Parts: sequence; structure tokens; C-alpha cells
Amino acid sequence: FDLKLFAYAYEGKSLLFANEMKKNMQRMSADDFLYWLESIRFLPLYDPQTLQVDSKKNIENAMSKLYMYDYVVPNDQIDVLHQHLGGFQCTQNIKGQDMPFSIQKVQNSDLVQKFIGKDMQLYSEAKRLWRICQEEEYVSLRTLGEEKQYIDPGGYTGMIDLFTPTAVAGWIVHEEIKGSIEVGIYRNGALLEKVQTEIMRPGIKERFSHPTGLCGFRVDFASPVFKLQDTLEVKTVHGEYVLEYAPNVKQIYEWFSLN
Repeated sequence: FDLKLFAYAYEGKSLLFANEMKKNMQRMSADDFLYWLESIRFLPLYDPQTLQVDSKKNIENAMSKLYMYDYVVPNDQIDVLHQHLGGFQCTQNIKGQDMPFSIQKVQNSDLVQKFIGKDMQLYSEAKRLWRICQEEEYVSLRTLGEEKQYIDPGGYTGMIDLFTPTAVAGWIVHEEIKGSIEVGIYRNGALLEKVQTEIMRPGIKERFSHPTGLCGFRVDFASPVFKLQDTLEVKTVHGEYVLEYAPNVKQIYEWFSLN
């Protein structure tokens, strides 16, 4: 967004609004400037990254086109990829860093979603593909087959319904996934173990019309792993979805930890 704005305001891409853009960036607050942009309905600034990938700004098409690349890398991770692979050239455009306005300054504005909502979805998927690339030791996405396929995180539903110092259990389903789902158990942000959903959960099967009912998981540790001050996070292995706690699970955990 910032690079596109810089091009229109400072590189002569828009003769109509360039002077007004520069003047308003100088005299307006970041929030007021974004509201002004909305008032003029300057279409090139709506989801410009998505437009680069798909000319009709169709987010599903844009997502699918990401998988045609060998690597999809967040801008701040390009040096990491270069360290592991080398032998390629990449141009990083840093123009726009000195502009009075940046979309980063208004992240809490209700207009951000309107301007770059699709771009944020695309960026989230790019980060997921980058995590896969790192986990697979920087193998090209073209070689990873179905593993790189986009899975809508909005299709997940899951819950942690057991949490003690020595055990974690719960369930997870996805409206488009018929088989097992792999989740990671994280303590204070660090991965402890990965586990597949291989436990029958009749109630969940009936509630979500799951084809097999094998949507539960459980990990038992030989000795206490979690202390009272530790945090637990259970999420899909590439981080698309984080499971919520069932009611009272945290309170029960605190009781186990104190007794």
C-alpha cells in the first residue's frame, strides 16, 4: 500500500491527485488522511498487492496463483532465503519509507480492512507458505504437492477440553477436510509435540456431521510438563488456526497445578 501511494504521490503516476496527496499527508493526522483517501475513492489504493497477483482482485484466484511460484517470501525474510539458497537476485523496493503517512500508523482504523483486507489475507497465506518452506528445509513450493494447498482458516472449529500438567486433549474439524488433522502442542511459544486427530469423538461427529468421527487428540506426558505460569497453545501445524479453551479448562488446570 505504501509503495503504491508513494508512486502516485511522488513519482508522477497521478497528475490529478499528487499535489493534494502530498499536501494532505503533511497537514493531516494519519487517521484523517486515510479518511480523506476513502472520500476520493482512489481505486488503485484498494488491495494493490492482490491486484498485482490477480487483475480482478479475486482473493481465491490470487491465493491459488501464489502456489505457481517456487518461493513466496515475506519481504523481511528475503535475506534468510538468500542465506540458504543464494544464486538468485531479488530487488527490494524501499521507496516510501520517508513518507509522512504509512498504513502501519493506522492499523487500528476501521478503514484498514476496507483498503487492504484482501492484501492482509494474501499476506497471511504468504507467511503460511513461508513457514512450510522453512519446515521443509527450503524445498521449492512446486515440489510439495497438496501440502501447500490453501486451507481456509475460517473452516476450522476446535477446542481444548483437557489441560493438566501432564496431559492435553481436545478436538478439531474442518468443513473441507475429511481425514486427520495435525496440530502442534506449544508451551510458552515452543513446540512440544505434534499429534494427529485419531481419537473417536461421537458427539463431535454428530454435531458437525464428520465422516469418521476421528477428530479428537490427546497427548500424555510421562512427567509434569506445564507449570502454573506456563502458557499452552494448540494450533494447526502451519499456524492457520489456534484452538480455543473449553469453559473452565484453565480453572481446572490451575487447580491441578496447585494441588
